[in-house]
Amino acid sequence: MRVLWFPGNEVIYRNENNYHGGGWTKTLAAELLSCHPDIELGMVIPWSKVMYKKKGNVHFYGLPQIRYSIWRYTHRLSKRLSLMKNIVEDFKPDIIHVFGSEHIGGLVSEVTTKPVVLHIQGVLCFCKEAWLPYNLSWGKYISMCPKQWLGKMSLDKACKNELLIFKTCHHYMGRTDFDQRIIDILSPGSSYYFCNEMLRDNIYNSKSSWNHHECNHKIIISIISGAVYKGGDVILRTAKILKEVIGMDFEWKVCGVDNLKTCENLTGIKAQDVNVTPLGGVDENQLIINVLAADVFVHPSYIENSPNTVCEAQLLGIPVIACHVGGIGSLISNGKDGILIPANDIFMMASHICQILANKNLALSIGAAGRLRALARHNPETIVNDVIGIYQNIIKQENTKQHNTLKTHCKTLY
Repeated sequence: MRVLWFPGNEVIYRNENNYHGGGWTKTLAAELLSCHPDIELGMVIPWSKVMYKKKGNVHFYGLPQIRYSIWRYTHRLSKRLSLMKNIVEDFKPDIIHVFGSEHIGGLVSEVTTKPVVLHIQGVLCFCKEAWLPYNLSWGKYISMCPKQWLGKMSLDKACKNELLIFKTCHHYMGRTDFDQRIIDILSPGSSYYFCNEMLRDNIYNSKSSWNHHECNHKIIISIISGAVYKGGDVILRTAKILKEVIGMDFEWKVCGVDNLKTCENLTGIKAQDVNVTPLGGVDENQLIINVLAADVFVHPSYIENSPNTVCEAQLLGIPVIACHVGGIGSLISNGKDGILIPANDIFMMASHICQILANKNLALSIGAAGRLRALARHNPETIVNDVIGIYQNIIKQENTKQHNTLKTHCKTLY
């Protein structure tokens, strides 16, 4: 079987990752090739120029990127689509697997008759509606951060492309109720296949899992990006309650960002004044160390599908508190293997943080249950078998469809 991937990043080719994301596709590729060495795998990755190179068992094609805000965008997009068509014709895949609708890879369905399956990650059209915190308009956001004018333009164009992808692609992989409902709305009549995601190698192979810490000084940990929908403002406002109202002795460590300046400007709360410490980007090993040293993991986003940060925290066994948005309800059963709270409800968040930190048995129970659920959900063997089964099913389905079309055409002729 010849399989062509559009992973949306170059992590596998570079074997390094400055933003420490996207590593799960690298794990999936390694596991897929290990279990099925007969598969010929190609990857179309973002690159500075047109490129082809074979590394190990993988064929890499470099596809120059295009900024959504650039002049003559439509013309440049047309050229990228032509390059994508050439790559498909050169590699001759049996199936094309696109990871995420946020980049132009999904538009390959416009330039080929080969079957394309889109692996749902975040869906910008839905996320856009909850992109900004509760008291922030785009006008206010752009006035605070003028460069976000380009960000808004890019987001609008990306959403437009995404809608086109959902019109032309007819096969999807997903793992939450959220993304299945999205497909029902944006691509009615399409095939939907359930398939969980792999996690990063070091998370699977961690020799340690979380245990309760007998210490008065508590550590809260979150992993977010700089995007405002990730809830940096929620962290600051909740931390203010914990420090000034409750009087808790704590530090809230935030991985993934060097600072929270935008959220500080928005809330009027300085991170250092409420015991919040941004740690910047951390690699897998640093992440494991920080999570295992903490007392509770908090995910404060305004919108998500199935964030791997939550899945990885569960796999490491730390009790997780997350906002009940998007697909997170498919990852956590409230009160059993995690705690779900309404988005932007800082008092509920503060209350549940206090409850977890004060109740050792509850913390241990939720952490252990979350770990068991994550181990089953992210089982590598199951995921690889599901992916191969989906490929085979789609190829068979498309072959049957082409055969029936040809048969109908022949009957019409004769």
